[in-house]
Amino acid sequence: QLSGGTALPAPTDDPLASQDALVVAGNCLLAVNAGSNTVSSFRINSARDISLVETVDSGGEIPVSIAVNEDLVYVLNVGGVGSIAAFSLFHFNCKLTSIGDPIELSQTFDSASGPPSLPFFPASPAQVSSMCHFCI
Repeated sequence: QLSGGTALPAPTDDPLASQDALVVAGNCLLAVNAGSNTVSSFRINSARDISLVETVDSGGEIPVSIAVNEDLVYVLNVGGVGSIAAFSLFHFNCKLTSIGDPIELSQTFDSASGPPSLPFFPASPAQVSSMCHFCI
């Protein structure tokens, strides 16, 4: 695997289950790896040259969605009770640093309806916990 992660079999019940699994932030490409519970960061050097920078723990089980707001990265994990993990993104080298403990969502996700995505861009992890109405 190029991302350093482990692949899961393709979902058969929701073809859009991983629609927010990749995101470009400046010269960085970020990818969630549901099979290994990790997030990989790549540096985009040119249109034909992308290099893996690092692979970090996603802060939970089965990461399916990622959102970026400037230097903040949020990862939605849907395994177990679900969680949202926050990271700082250093754009000059595309490295990720975990910010505090993941926020547990205390609910499971139905695979038939598919996991939610992170379509918002909160300013802090504290705002994430107050905005979990999208998790219902």
